[in-house]
Amino acid sequence: IKATEGITHDDRNYPYNYKLAKENNIKVGSYHFYSFAVSGREQAKHFIRVAQCESGDLLPVIDVEHSPSNPYSKDTAYVKSVVKELQILEKELYEYYGHHPIIYTNMDCYKLYIKNGFPDNPVWICNLKEEPKDDVKNWVIWQFTHKGELPGIVGDIDFNYCRYSFERLWEISLP
Repeated sequence: IKATEGITHDDRNYPYNYKLAKENNIKVGSYHFYSFAVSGREQAKHFIRVAQCESGDLLPVIDVEHSPSNPYSKDTAYVKSVVKELQILEKELYEYYGHHPIIYTNMDCYKLYIKNGFPDNPVWICNLKEEPKDDVKNWVIWQFTHKGELPGIVGDIDFNYCRYSFERLWEISLP
């Protein structure tokens, strides 16, 4: 459930969505949408202040994607800046929660920013074409569609697949 973005945005529906999911026995997790090249330390403080991460929830998640505010670029200096602040954000969350956060990303961002710099993080990979291969190290969850349907929910939803057993899902949860 989206909690925060960057250093100032709180998702206004987060408290309601989190509470409603918990009341309906849905396994939840809270995520932060990473703003490229913005202070990782400040982004971590923002997430920690807002997110309600509780025992049994998925580990905190950092969402790393291109967007209008996170433009795609292969410029070496830009990529290094994105990775540097992401490493700071990851380290701050690790120190606070005692576990490496999950990194949610797609194949483009994985190759540019994640692949060689986050060996200890579980990866939640979005690939709408095919199941991730072994070149995506540490993938634990695969998001395979944005067009899922469930009774009682209006509109399309994302569907995900856990690579391992249900017990492994608990291993990537907060104690």
